[in-house]
Amino acid sequence: VSFLRNEIRIRLKIFGKGEYGRKLKNRAKTLGIEKEVNFMGYVSQEKLLEEIEKADAGVVALLNEYQSPNKLFELVAMGKPVIASSLQTIRQHFNGDSLKYFRVGDAKSLARCILELYQNPAKRKSLVANASKIYEKYRWSKMKEGYLKAYEDLTKRK
Repeated sequence: VSFLRNEIRIRLKIFGKGEYGRKLKNRAKTLGIEKEVNFMGYVSQEKLLEEIEKADAGVVALLNEYQSPNKLFELVAMGKPVIASSLQTIRQHFNGDSLKYFRVGDAKSLARCILELYQNPAKRKSLVANASKIYEKYRWSKMKEGYLKAYEDLTKRK
């Protein structure tokens, strides 16, 4: 946000409470951007979906490979362009034509991605369309068949 505040009008909403919450709040205050960053804490699923619906884009900022990016799939399912950490755990599902990737832990790289999508509505639309196509294979209607077959295979072995 601090890299973009002179370029565009931006508001960042952070949901949940993680181990970095206090550090992020202190960092926002140090940078003088506490008015542009809202720490929402935990909210109900219904409220979260309302907030995602209002958002222009979603950011999935992970620091390591060992996290499950459920929010990524929620954002894609809701038709939002996604800016994500460039991690193999994400790239194994979505290619560079479906998400905008930034270097892990690099705030300037993230800011460049946000600015690029802000300035390029066609790119946002293209990312959403491509991500939606990829997401089709992860929908419950598709995945349940695989889970049921795995369950049946496991129970037959007894």
